Amino acid sequence: MFHYHATLDFPYTVGCMRGVIRREDVRAVSGPPPGGVGPGGPRRPGGPPGGHPDLATAANELQIPVERLRSALGPPPPDLRAAAQRLGISEQRLRQALGVP
Repeated sequence: MFHYHATLDFPYTVGCMRGVIRREDVRAVSGPPPGGVGPGGPRRPGGPPGGHPDLATAANELQIPVERLRSALGPPPPDLRAAAQRLGISEQRLRQALGVP
């Protein structure tokens, strides 16, 4: 039996855990990654692999501190509409900065 430890920050799981997993099983249990973008799909140029947005680059583009962006996004999966409202910007602008459709 496995159990997982997660954090509010990317990469969301503890890196020192070891084991063998099948991506299909993880997707079946967890659903799609935040923003609905998965490995091999679109991602922000220069962002980490797997479709995870680069929060530092997005915060810089939005001209806000990265901690403010992280706080507005909340725990995964983020509610981009609510996050945009918290930041006082359009959802479209937030999606563009994060590089998610």
